[in-house]
Amino acid sequence: MNTRRIKNFLFIGLAGITFYSCQLEPSDNYSIQLRKLRYTKDSLLKFDQNSPLEHGQKVRFVELAYFSPDTNYKVVADVEKINSQDTMIIEDTHKDLRKFHRMLKLHFKIQGKPYSLFAYKQVTDTSNDLFIPFYDATNGKETHEGGRYIDIEYSGKDKIVLDFNFAYNPYCAYSQNYGCPIPPQENKLPVRIEAGEKEYKDN
Repeated sequence: MNTRRIKNFLFIGLAGITFYSCQLEPSDNYSIQLRKLRYTKDSLLKFDQNSPLEHGQKVRFVELAYFSPDTNYKVVADVEKINSQDTMIIEDTHKDLRKFHRMLKLHFKIQGKPYSLFAYKQVTDTSNDLFIPFYDATNGKETHEGGRYIDIEYSGKDKIVLDFNFAYNPYCAYSQNYGCPIPPQENKLPVRIEAGEKEYKDN
């Protein structure tokens, strides 16, 4: 599944919510915005013709499960720009090979401890959008065993907000019909990220 199509579907209705501003919203306002976004995504999954859910799944679907909004997982990351744009290969869940450029390395702290994640761009993508697939210590327990994704828009600044409350499942978490990029081992966080979307269960 093309990461652009994933983003286009998941982030309909995001007008007014930015991922790259270093201004942190008041927590109450922020929680309301986040819950509205989650409601919008639930509606799209159930009713939109581009939903990854099949008809039977849509009939059974009520809502996705999430961790509660938590601004402790909305962090300001230092941006390390990667000058070399050598092509790297990321395998997807259908064993197909995808070509990406490693664009940024983001340095941040969770619970006072330093971590980092790489942000990638698909070689055919000409936008400012970057793709962050990652593993963390909740995978296979509360969250999808194949990891989760975050999308960011990068405008060239030295700092960027990395908000794990927006972490979402790849399409292959909902249906095996989709091949989704597998997070590289360099993006494996040895910490529990108790934010964002939880494991999808077909009730």
